Parts: sequence; C-alpha cells; structure tokens
Amino acid sequence: MKLKFNKPKCIVILLLFIGLLNPLFAQQRRSIQGKVVDSENIPLPGVSVVVKGTTLGTTTDMEGRYQLTVPSEDAVLVFSFIGMKTVERSVRGMTILNVVMEEEAIMLGEVVFTGYMTQRKSDLTGSVSIATSTDIIRNPSANAMKALQGKLPGVYITTNGGNPAEHVNIQIRGLSSLSGGVKPLIVLDGMPTENLNLRDINSDDIESINVSAVKVKNSDWNFLPQQEGDGLVVFGSGTYRSSHVYLAYQPVSEIKNKSSIQYFAGIKDGKPVWTKKEEYAKPIFQLTNPAVGELSVSYNKFIKKWILLYNHGEPRGINLRTADVPWGPWSEVQVVFRPWEDGGYCHFMHTSYDFMVCDSVHDPGRENEWGGEYGPYQFEHFAVGDAQSTTIYFTMSTWNPYQVILMKARLKKL
Repeated sequence: MKLKFNKPKCIVILLLFIGLLNPLFAQQRRSIQGKVVDSENIPLPGVSVVVKGTTLGTTTDMEGRYQLTVPSEDAVLVFSFIGMKTVERSVRGMTILNVVMEEEAIMLGEVVFTGYMTQRKSDLTGSVSIATSTDIIRNPSANAMKALQGKLPGVYITTNGGNPAEHVNIQIRGLSSLSGGVKPLIVLDGMPTENLNLRDINSDDIESINVSAVKVKNSDWNFLPQQEGDGLVVFGSGTYRSSHVYLAYQPVSEIKNKSSIQYFAGIKDGKPVWTKKEEYAKPIFQLTNPAVGELSVSYNKFIKKWILLYNHGEPRGINLRTADVPWGPWSEVQVVFRPWEDGGYCHFMHTSYDFMVCDSVHDPGRENEWGGEYGPYQFEHFAVGDAQSTTIYFTMSTWNPYQVILMKARLKKL
C-alpha cells in the first residue's frame, strides 16, 4: 500500500489570564459557542479560538466544541490548528458559530499526514502508554501508584485519602480488564503477579512501567499458535534503541502463565514458525542499524492493515510500516515526522542555542540542549475511514520541552 502525507505545523497555545473588566465592557460582552470540524465532518479537538487582536481565547474540547465570551459585536474569532488553514469569522449577529476547517496540504513522500495538537500527557487517554522513573521522580511519593497519577494515558488511579499506605484503585480504560475483572494484571520484571499492590514497591526501585496490548480473535487469523479463543499479539524490542522489532503471542486464557508465550521465529514454507524459547525469536523485518526506541502497533479495520509506528535514528524521526498479517512481510519504511523538515525544531521542539536561537520552548536551564521526539503511541479505536483510506490518531512525545503532541495521519491506498 502506497501512502502520502502532509507536513505538520505547530501552533502555540497560550495560557490566558483575564483581568477585571470595566462596566462598559461588561455590558457589551456576550457568549459565543459552536463546533469545529474538518472537511469530513470529523470534530477537531484542540483548535485554538482567539478573539483577534486580544489574548482572549480558548480551545475546543474532544468533541470539537468551544464557548467563549467576546468583548463586543465587532469581535472577530481566529481559529487556528496544526495542519489546517487559519479561519477568521465575525461574530456580528451570532450566538452560535460553527466552523469547517480545511487541511493545508503539502505532499511529501507517500503518506498523507497532518499534525494535530499539543497537550500534556496528563490530559490524554489511550491504549498504549509508558511512565518512566523520571515521571515518578517528578511526582515524589512513597506510594509508587500515587506518583503515577495522571502519568499513564488511559490508566485511572484513585485513592481514598492522603495516607501513603492506603489502598490504591487502578482502572485501565473501561470497566473491565482482559480477564473480566476490574483489577489489572501487574507484570513485575517479566513475572505476572496476582496479589501485588504497587504501593508496596519503593518508587526509587522502578525503572519504567509500560501498558500495551493488542487483543485478537484467534479464528480471524490463520497460522497463530491457537485457532480458538482470544489471544494477545505482542510487539516489542530488545535493548532500548539498539534492537529490532520482535513478535510474540499469548492466549488470553493463559495470561498469568509466562510459559504460554510463544515467539515468532521466522517463516517456513510461507507460514510463521513459533517457539517457546525467546532466544530463537527473529525480527519481523531487518534493519541495517537496529535502533528502535518506543513503538506501537494497531490493526486498522478500514484498510485491513497492521500499522506500526516507531522512533528511530536511521532514518531519523517517527517511522511507519504496514503489513497484512502481524509477521509480515512489512512494507518499506516511510518517515511520517522529521523534526527539521516537518516543523518540529524552532517551533515545539527546542533547537540548541549553541546552534541557532530560533525558539524559547526549552525547559528551564536547558537552553543549550537539543529537543527530541519519541514514543509514537496509537489510539486504535479512534480510527475512522473506509476501504480506501483511514485517519489514525497517535501521540508523539518530546523532550526539551517534555510534552505530548496529539497527531493524526490520513493514510490512502494508491
């Protein structure tokens, strides 16, 4: 499948502070509300809505809706959005103002790509997430789970009070887990555990916490190790940024049994070979210089393709590959985000002042350090489309500054 993409652009969302208003202004001001969608009538969250010539503004919610108090009948609203043409609309005579935004398309390569919006990790939800020891240190607590509150997209952590020894409740994106209960399965150093509460683990002993799963119905796929029931198709890498991408399978009914995991060990006579010995695992595709960082995989029901996103150094950026089945063959790599060419550096990723002074988005005291991109995590269930094209949503994290960028990509068959 050939793909094409639009370069992402960046918008800056400013914190808005509204002071005391004089009586005349109070008499003229009124509320405007509406909805912002794209040309396919898909709601656009995160659109910046600002009263032209002022710092009065807001952003649209996840349904594309906004509400804003304007100072007068002469006000003009400016709608701006990464990858979209800016729209200006007068509010005269209106209380409801709906807007359709058009993509500002620049063709590059073979993927249609549109940068989406900037948000903090604590505001996002998704099926794949990671929290590192850095996240835990930034929210110090003797209770590891309390330190993770707001750090894992889609993972809801609640407590009953301020006692660090209190019980912590965990819920992952819904009312039930894969096993049918409400308690998540915790895997500690590769071993599934049943009655462990992470409050009992010292926060200083945690290097990273990952949440990732792709659930499949076994009968939908030929050549899986099992043909009945449900299974987990797991994609992963080895040594961080020094590894290929590997594939494993585990039946859901055996999720607490580590020995039930089987690893992809290559292709023989056109069929995948599976083994229970991890040392015999084979990469799902070959890399000249294996340096995969974070990755995520989803199955797109519209174009019927597995979609893999991962960050890499050669080529530099967020890489994309597709396949008809989990073990491949996988397509040649396409880079959907390059930090220089696609508006990362000098916009929302910091360029070292030793090289060039073109932005001020760095973290405090890190003016002479480069920013970078990593962690492309997909939201499989948010995808829309038809048999010929699909729009997917994913996040891309950055460091310096530390933030999460919510993005979308439109993939088309050619």
